[in-house]
Amino acid sequence: MTVAGLLTLGVVVAPTASASVERDETPVRSGSPVSTVVETVVRVKIPLPASAGARPAACDWLSYLRYRHRDGPAESSAADKILVAQPGVLEGAGAFDAVARNTIVSAAAQGRHIEFWALDRRSNCLEDNRGVQAALAARNAKVAVDYYYRGTPVSGQRFAGYLGNDQVEFLQHVGLEQTVRDQFDLLVAELPEQRLRKQKVVCGGHSLGGILTAFFASWDFDGDAGTRADAGFNQCSGYFALDSQISTSLPDIAGSAQMMPAGMMPDPGLSFALVQAGLRTGVIPRALSAPAVINAETMNVLTLAGLAALVAPRAQSTLVDDLGRTPTSTPPCGCCCPRTCSPSSPEARRPATSG
Repeated sequence: MTVAGLLTLGVVVAPTASASVERDETPVRSGSPVSTVVETVVRVKIPLPASAGARPAACDWLSYLRYRHRDGPAESSAADKILVAQPGVLEGAGAFDAVARNTIVSAAAQGRHIEFWALDRRSNCLEDNRGVQAALAARNAKVAVDYYYRGTPVSGQRFAGYLGNDQVEFLQHVGLEQTVRDQFDLLVAELPEQRLRKQKVVCGGHSLGGILTAFFASWDFDGDAGTRADAGFNQCSGYFALDSQISTSLPDIAGSAQMMPAGMMPDPGLSFALVQAGLRTGVIPRALSAPAVINAETMNVLTLAGLAALVAPRAQSTLVDDLGRTPTSTPPCGCCCPRTCSPSSPEARRPATSG
């Protein structure tokens, strides 16, 4: 989700969803200059199966950002088309903000009112955005730093820390099958008529999202080859790929052979059963965790950097000093710019400018 997307106002309920599904829709206050597009965050309660085990209550909800033109219909079912987008590997729904707004405006200029649904994957439920939200409200990035690094509470809650492998055991069940099932269940909940989905929904995504879309299109959701209404390809009227391809071949994630030459996506040679066993025992990590390269803290620090630039675009950033020395904020030599590796060098402690 975008930093701006974390600022939400009152609650509205759209009449398009199935009446039997618990749902809420909240307007999003955005700083985008494309003001003719209405943005809301939609949450639909679609629980994981009991076999997934213990997990936070928030992880029994699916969410997406819904974009539509302010002059278009309020009901999704009345839109000319609905583009449904899966994000890439290191993305969430907010990654589509610019393309969603520009596509909707371009369509409106041609007399067509479309919607853009930017999906969050279920694992986004583990994000703790309290510090970011509080910092946005205060227009002060240090509020977020204090929450995530100084133990300062926000609304009576303290940051519980970044979750380790043993704390996200349920994620071993949230793989490819659950991901495409989540998209199917969300579409059925929001647009109950299969005929309407086949007529109006356009499925796609960015990077890994293109690969996931291909699997979605080829999936048999009721397990009966004799039925077709549930088939993934019968939920979509068309497809789109951004920096990707609609392909079930993982090397196509980059969109072209030139960008992902043969050999860059190695096959570990492990069977499905071995991978599942590794996830169950924790031998195979259930979440990406490479110190100082990519992990939960890395992604959060990037959010804090964007937050600091947003609230004080012309100020000199003090984020590196505010964070102090952590495995993420102090990378090992050789992984980044060499002259920033020595803490004694002037360059290592010199604040960068924001904006």
